Amino acid sequence: MVSQLLDGRYQIIEVIETGEFGQTYLAKDIRRPGEPQCFVKHLRPGTTEPKLINTTRRLFQKEAEVLERLGQHDQIPQLFAYFEENEEFFLVESFVAGHSLSTEIVPGKPLTEEKMIPLLKELLEILVFVHGQGVIHRDIKPANLIRRYSDNKLVLIDFGSVKEIHIAQRQAPVTVRIGTLEYMPIEQFQYNPQLNSDIYALGMIGIQAMTGLPAYDLPKLRDLKNSNKGEIVWRHLATCSQALADVLDNMVRYDFRERYQSAAEALADLRKIGDRSRARIPKLTIYREEVDRRSSSRGDITVVGRRILDELRVSLDLLPEEAEAIEDEVLNPYRKYRQKGERYEQSLQEAMQQEYPFSVETRDELKRLQQVLGLTDEDAATIEGLVVPKSLFSKLYKAIATVLKGHRNPNPPPASSAPQLELQASPAVSPQVNLNGKTDLSLAQPAPTGATPTERIASPAAIVPKETRKFNPYLAGATIAAILAAIGGIYGYLKWQEWQQRAQQKSQEFNQIAALYKASNYEDCISQIPTIANTSSSYSSAQELQEQCQSGLLWKNAKVKNFAEHSDAVGAVAFSPDGLMLASGSKDKTIQIWDLATGKSLRTFAGDSSTVWSVAFDSKGTRLATGTGFWRVMLWDLKTGQVIRSLDHTASVWSVALSPDGQLVASASGDKTTKIWDTTTGRLIYNL
Repeated sequence: MVSQLLDGRYQIIEVIETGEFGQTYLAKDIRRPGEPQCFVKHLRPGTTEPKLINTTRRLFQKEAEVLERLGQHDQIPQLFAYFEENEEFFLVESFVAGHSLSTEIVPGKPLTEEKMIPLLKELLEILVFVHGQGVIHRDIKPANLIRRYSDNKLVLIDFGSVKEIHIAQRQAPVTVRIGTLEYMPIEQFQYNPQLNSDIYALGMIGIQAMTGLPAYDLPKLRDLKNSNKGEIVWRHLATCSQALADVLDNMVRYDFRERYQSAAEALADLRKIGDRSRARIPKLTIYREEVDRRSSSRGDITVVGRRILDELRVSLDLLPEEAEAIEDEVLNPYRKYRQKGERYEQSLQEAMQQEYPFSVETRDELKRLQQVLGLTDEDAATIEGLVVPKSLFSKLYKAIATVLKGHRNPNPPPASSAPQLELQASPAVSPQVNLNGKTDLSLAQPAPTGATPTERIASPAAIVPKETRKFNPYLAGATIAAILAAIGGIYGYLKWQEWQQRAQQKSQEFNQIAALYKASNYEDCISQIPTIANTSSSYSSAQELQEQCQSGLLWKNAKVKNFAEHSDAVGAVAFSPDGLMLASGSKDKTIQIWDLATGKSLRTFAGDSSTVWSVAFDSKGTRLATGTGFWRVMLWDLKTGQVIRSLDHTASVWSVALSPDGQLVASASGDKTTKIWDTTTGRLIYNL
């Protein structure tokens, strides 16, 4: 289709999306100056029956008429043209350059109330116009909201599922189920959408943004057990004002009759919140920006910086609690990271007291500690570079100091044997201190003539003769010998550690091979055993292990294990390619990953709150595909436990399979179709 010319003027640039009944293209209008870009939606009925073609043509024309009216709004794409070629139908809409709202609503990063209120107001204003035209969108979600680059406004797209009703007709006739489950209210799921079904979807977007939850976790917020059955329980997961929480709750009421009946009603309540908070938002923003400027990389604020913040808080008329909350928000990440670095340094010092160089196990443990603390490799290397030399020098210094102390005071006199004399210093004496630290009295004046015997004894000149410091070859030799002994001791200690490390490594190699046997990985176990040298102390044990592994290959030591931790019937199981794990899907709406060696559950995935009918590993054992009762194919990352991609059928998915290269996923569904998807982009490649 690329480069093909449609209707003699729209040249296709690329295929943007492929769906069950058609495709969406990015094209350019070669008949307009500058050849501006546009979107072309291509509808293929998939039948040649005249009656169905006429029905499709009638519905297509009605949709075009609706889009023509909606395109009058600045934040809805404008309809340029619609036409038919070879019983296939085309819609041409204005091109919107921007990014989807799904790039702003990121799991784990809740939006603040200051950002949430303007976003909801802007979208409710669009809904006021759409509902005023008697149209229900039925598929409002972050992916269908585009942030336009030119003016930063949100644009509501994808009206392919619109449904026109008469404004005075409050009860819409029963229709097909269209939409995205996470944002779909119960009445729409039951084929009976209302105008305020769109308000529900917008409220769920607000709750998703305020809680930071991924979309697939939104159904789990529904209370199905207590008295308020069916209501969304979310306030405990978010930080927002009571007023905004009340508005969101009224937008997502389970019963549409208790929900806001119009977008204008919800918008009026939201504007009241904005009027009350508008005066304080700039002040808080100003203070937050100043705290960010005054904070150092260690999360500290200088004395002068503290004075600046105190004066600014007073001038902005902020409460101390408000200022403290902002400072905690800005500075805590720095402080927590610094504290983690200090804990790593302490652990490193304690480990060096026990062994150095570090064994392989200790290195692995330090690496794991670094990962748990969230330290970067650069910071960990810096800490180790400071600690290791300091610790070795400390050991050498203490050893030398101990030897020297023993030579300087070989036989210290006991304190009790020293004569007890009461001496009085003579004011006539002015002792000098020489460079050796000894008191030098050679220049002291003698006691005056006629002094009493007591005064003569008290005279320093009379009891301390002048000393001459001489070179002591024995002390020098002892010092050199102590240094050499310390160096030799450290060298011997390092060699002993090296020998011990090699012994530990050999023991570890055998333990790793034994672990392969315990994990029932018999082939790898047999291939690794020849690496054990016949001179090793583990050689005989290795030979016994080899016989046990050979028995394992022949199923002579097979054991039956019972994995009984699902709470309902199991619908699907699959082994990982390496045979170490088992995946199971159940009617209890969970997926379990099991360790076959221990029988323990390694990870539990909550899925999309529906029965799991099928599971399949990729060839590397790093990803898992599941098919659910909510019509969905879900692709999981087994390391992170996160959903990589979610793909939709229109009925339960009974079977899934991944291609050997992991680039494709196939799914078979109760909607009587088999689909082939691109796992990287989520694009539908084949619909069989």
